[in-house]
Amino acid sequence: MPHKLYALLRTLERHHLWFMMDRLGSDSVTLTVTVEENRLEIDIFEDERVEYACYKSNQKIAAGGKNLDALISGLAAIGRQWPPAPR
Repeated sequence: MPHKLYALLRTLERHHLWFMMDRLGSDSVTLTVTVEENRLEIDIFEDERVEYACYKSNQKIAAGGKNLDALISGLAAIGRQWPPAPR
């Protein structure tokens, strides 16, 4: 079975969500996904532990309480609606 990092990368790519990957700690990789005013930060640790938080306009809107797959699907839906239709 592949490491959770690779499964998560495939999920983001399947949803056509672009991300930045950073190595901020010696035992983790951080993926940052930004869609409009939403930012999802996902930390994947060497031991395959996953921690995440989602923010909207500087306000924390979810941190571990929601299913990560549901957050990714929700961001993908927002991205598909962008840009908004002209008035």
